Amino acid sequence: MTLLISLSVVLSSFGMESATSDSISFTLEDYRWKNRVIILLSDDKKNDDYRQQVDQLYKNSVGVKERDLRIVSVFDKGASNLDGKQITVESAQKIQETYGDEKDSFLFLLIGKDGGIKIRADHAVSVDHIFERIDSMPMRQREMKNKYE
Repeated sequence: MTLLISLSVVLSSFGMESATSDSISFTLEDYRWKNRVIILLSDDKKNDDYRQQVDQLYKNSVGVKERDLRIVSVFDKGASNLDGKQITVESAQKIQETYGDEKDSFLFLLIGKDGGIKIRADHAVSVDHIFERIDSMPMRQREMKNKYE
């Protein structure tokens, strides 16, 4: 029960508490050169890897924001979302068709600002690994340099 309450707090912090009737259209192209995108493909919100991943991202929300990350959750069952805002079924299907793998009940993808896949895993990925990977990218190196100049 505590885990469910904790997950509810996590999801609401990312604005994922419930889907609204105002679905938005989502394409990765809309975020190219602006944001890095984490795509979480999961059979449903109860998947252990999904819950672990979201919990880690929530606990490190400052780092998520600093790295211009957007989080897209696509579910086989239930409404899919971008940072908590429900995305259209068509948007979710397109992501599933492009990146999904029927043999995995969970898939983690980190998409760089250039649109390329930087990390692909069939399990939750530690935020340390995610942040290290992002921070090693030339574009992120420039962002950090410009921030401190």
